[in-house]
Amino acid sequence: GRPFFKMRIFDGGDGGDQTLTTSNVIGPSEIVEDRFTGETEKAIDPLKAEAGWPVTIGYFKDSLTDLTEAMPIYEVSFILYEGGVSRRLTMNYPDYSLTGTLVDLEYLDQAACTIEN
Repeated sequence: GRPFFKMRIFDGGDGGDQTLTTSNVIGPSEIVEDRFTGETEKAIDPLKAEAGWPVTIGYFKDSLTDLTEAMPIYEVSFILYEGGVSRRLTMNYPDYSLTGTLVDLEYLDQAACTIEN
């Protein structure tokens, strides 16, 4: 229910021995119909009627106590859908950026995934 919050997380990258502080912004849900460069119509077609949340996360060195003037180590933005699918991924680092596109999406048959006790 909070559109902006910060959180301390464990970062398993590099030596796997550090925590980072994240600054998280989650926008209001909306239906996103346009395609991102590289996405296929087949991949995003199942998501056309679903609302997704635009998410932006800034990652900061945990040693910083005042985030008002700090620059993030990197920043990630994407659209997150209720079922956990995300698309339109952008990762911004100081020297370069990466983009991720949804090129295929296949839902599992729920009946086949049911575990009987």
